[in-house]
Amino acid sequence: MKKQFAFPALAFLLVTGSVYAQQTISVTVKTPPTKSGTIHAALCNKADDFLTQTFKEVTAKATPDGNTVLTFSGIPKGEYAVRLYQDVNGDGVANTGMFGMPKEPFGFSNNPSVSFGPPSFQKAKFAVGDAPVALVVRLINVN
Repeated sequence: MKKQFAFPALAFLLVTGSVYAQQTISVTVKTPPTKSGTIHAALCNKADDFLTQTFKEVTAKATPDGNTVLTFSGIPKGEYAVRLYQDVNGDGVANTGMFGMPKEPFGFSNNPSVSFGPPSFQKAKFAVGDAPVALVVRLINVN
């Protein structure tokens, strides 16, 4: 009887242990208070396709006070970067103009400089470990 109990108990410990190894990433997005629209946040976990591929995505309606909080849940340990944009016109797309310049507010984790193009994964990355992560990203508008 004890042997039959040992395996289910071990399986339970392994499953619950892996659940606790995952964390939450909270991103506070700073926008001008007068802006509206939806904030789109993409969590990326690969350096080579940081600007094109997404590990997980969340959205939230922009708040009138300019402090919108988005939360990624169930994130395993590792290195990640976040890219965001504010869909002001509500078309669900990050609109760009000539030469690919964003027409809507955008930003990246770590708030790197974007003077000469988008940042690298290295400049936007952060680590997820044993504790929840809290980020603050200021959206910028180049128009």
